[in-house]
Amino acid sequence: MNPSIQPIHLRQVSLFILLISAVWFIVSIKSYDQDHQLVIQPVVTDVFAYTTTDLQLFLIEETGSGFQRATVTATFELEGSLINVLFHHVEDGLYEGEARFDQAGLWRGAVEAKTFSNNFTADMIIDVK
Repeated sequence: MNPSIQPIHLRQVSLFILLISAVWFIVSIKSYDQDHQLVIQPVVTDVFAYTTTDLQLFLIEETGSGFQRATVTATFELEGSLINVLFHHVEDGLYEGEARFDQAGLWRGAVEAKTFSNNFTADMIIDVK
């Protein structure tokens, strides 16, 4: 084999391997987070003003099992005051986040659960006493 042709073949083989690896990576990532249909179910709890409260909710798949691989956030508003909550996964689809509400009333907001390929939102109202 001619030595001047060998580097060209190595580059072509390397590019081919890189292309195959990229395709495999994309396919494996898509299969990791298939299309899920999630339901956001808040856990009802007593919430009092000026007290730190653990808010809880469940992320449930269409199969009825808890979903564990989501980033869950919520934003609540009352008379111009905003509260942002970041939830963390506890177990079996149960997520928990701490919040401290600075006044009593009906705080309205939305919960958002983000997976790799989907976003799910649900309205949520918290009656702060």
